Amino acid sequence: MNLHLAIALGAVLAGFVQGFSGFAFGLVAMSIWAWTLEPTLAGPLVVLCSLAGQFMQMRMDNLQHTNPIAWRYIVGGLPAVPLGVLTLQWMDPRVFKLGVGALLIVVASLSLLWRDLFRLKQARSRLDYLVGLVGGFLGGVCGLVGALPSWWSSHKPIERAENRQALQVFFTAVHIVTIAFYGLRGLITLPTLGYAALAFAAMYLPARAGARLYHRLDAATAQRAILGVLLVVGVTLLAVNR
Repeated sequence: MNLHLAIALGAVLAGFVQGFSGFAFGLVAMSIWAWTLEPTLAGPLVVLCSLAGQFMQMRMDNLQHTNPIAWRYIVGGLPAVPLGVLTLQWMDPRVFKLGVGALLIVVASLSLLWRDLFRLKQARSRLDYLVGLVGGFLGGVCGLVGALPSWWSSHKPIERAENRQALQVFFTAVHIVTIAFYGLRGLITLPTLGYAALAFAAMYLPARAGARLYHRLDAATAQRAILGVLLVVGVTLLAVNR
């Protein structure tokens, strides 16, 4: 697939999903970009586009404050970002694709199954720090900060709007720190910014459409469909990289 077409296609699909669900830009974009882009390009692109998407969502959702859940994620996650950035630069492309596929399968399967089998009766705030740490590390590696925190938060006994705002603040903080470290490591280049501009243009309208749909439809049904797609993509990535 042509590089520019792959970037645009990944941005369109991922922008819509992120606009609706509040996360998963990296998960969806990587299902396409992992086939064509090198990890050192795909990682920065995911982070730059995810950050742009978070700013759009916070504006559309009229974010007013930062709740304690977001701060626990941030305290646990930000220290792990530099380690993730360092990991990115020596990662083998094949291992990278296998890792993305495995992550998709684990996150999608647990989200689909655990929601029906078990729900947290207490907030279990101490585990928020550990969840934030894993999210920060994955965010530093390839911008996949939203996988575990979104899955974990969806099972917490809190309001949907409160959960969405906590994740938006956490994701934004991790993306900003990750971009700073990418810049220090020389991963944010002029060509990368050019590709990011293409991705921004492609994702803008789909992201807005997804955010509007979030406020109109039953989120639970749509989220199940999204997770099913991610599961299929993950299995495909593992199968073709054996």
